Amino acid sequence: MTEPGNAEVLLRDLLTHHSVVAGLDEVGRGSLAGPVVVGAVSLGAWSAPPRGLNDSKLLSARQRERQCPEIANWALEWTVGSASAAEVDEWGVRDALALASRRALRRFRVTPGLILVDGPLDLVRGTGRDWVGADLDYSSIPVQCVVGGDRLVPLISAASVVSKVVRDAAMERLGTVFPEFGWAQNRGYGTLAHREALRAHGSTPFHRHTWRLFPSPEGVKGR
Repeated sequence: MTEPGNAEVLLRDLLTHHSVVAGLDEVGRGSLAGPVVVGAVSLGAWSAPPRGLNDSKLLSARQRERQCPEIANWALEWTVGSASAAEVDEWGVRDALALASRRALRRFRVTPGLILVDGPLDLVRGTGRDWVGADLDYSSIPVQCVVGGDRLVPLISAASVVSKVVRDAAMERLGTVFPEFGWAQNRGYGTLAHREALRAHGSTPFHRHTWRLFPSPEGVKGR
């Protein structure tokens, strides 16, 4: 696990040792409904990232939308992969994220020589058990975990932006089918209004049914 003091120097150095480096970040891990989405952005040579690039959570929706074409122009490639709520239920969130990560990596035309991920956990390998995504094998590619990478490492910041924009758009589309849950606003997360709608209307096929969807009398929140 790496905590870089100077992310630009780190990335420049990595690009001298690997012809292509990719950054991955996820969104939707803690939501009650909707998919988990992993963004993947690769770079083949150092160039200055788009101005204002940062962790998607620190940017407004308008800023994220504006940065997407700038990221596309800056990066060698960018892709996204997702895993459905049903796959989260079947495999657990860590392995669903690994499945989404591998689906994103599969869409690259050029396979990266190194993968950088945000946080302390390997998004690509998940829990390491045998599971449905085993045919998407990226075990030969080293993964470097970077704590705070979505703020510090431009490739991971870019991945956080594209994953957030893609997932938000997906939740807005689902929200037109199930407007009572307010997904265009809460993005499937466990807000009070979302939980009250669940109590009033029940769950949908897009909810994660292995999670605690309904508030308990003690007010215990979903995981």
